[in-house]
Amino acid sequence: MGDRDNPMTEEEINRLASLAKNGDAHERNEAWRRLEVEIRILAGYVAEKLGICSEIAGNLRDEAPSILFERLVRYEEGKSFRRWTFTVLRNWMIDEYRKQRRKRTHETLDGFMEQVPQSLRGTKHRPYEDLPDLGRPFSDADLAQLEKDHTASARVIGLTVLNIWKNVPCGRWKAWLREAALPEDFPPLEVEQYDEPGERLERLAELLDVSEQSLRMRLSRFNRKFRSLGWLAKSADETA
Repeated sequence: MGDRDNPMTEEEINRLASLAKNGDAHERNEAWRRLEVEIRILAGYVAEKLGICSEIAGNLRDEAPSILFERLVRYEEGKSFRRWTFTVLRNWMIDEYRKQRRKRTHETLDGFMEQVPQSLRGTKHRPYEDLPDLGRPFSDADLAQLEKDHTASARVIGLTVLNIWKNVPCGRWKAWLREAALPEDFPPLEVEQYDEPGERLERLAELLDVSEQSLRMRLSRFNRKFRSLGWLAKSADETA
């Protein structure tokens, strides 16, 4: 069994990962029992690299095996299990940190706003006012206008961030993906789990290996024209 001073060899840990995924019931249980030790070691290493405080790191280390188990079906046998585990845990820990940071920020802001008289809160445009009506289907005219106004890449990314890409007919969406040179299964399932457009944008930036600022600029250009279809509320600048 591996530990921090005497870790398993790459060959051994990959063998156990294959058994945990495809072995019989006894093999899967035994392989996973041994892998949990390595996963916790890797989780501690990832948390240390990310500079996460020891208290939070301990909680994340305890949760790490279950997080990996849920995603084990995605592990490609023959590839480095350690490298795959490191990537999964790193992305998961970053996501968890962002969620907790946003939660603290929102709780602080909400607590402050509750103390402000309604008459002083004003009517300034808020980001959630840009959220579209998810139940409204795209018309043929909408789709034609989208194709006229935006590149395939801009269409795909913009609608994915707004979480209304499923309103595009399947055949049309796949054609846009081919045109944009993106995988057929885009967007990944992990992007759909986020409730906020900003969270989806951040994850897409990581997946596409582009800066968040660059993606925000592209989304801003997309939204300006997309509003002409009546899907989004006008921004404060446009209504002033």
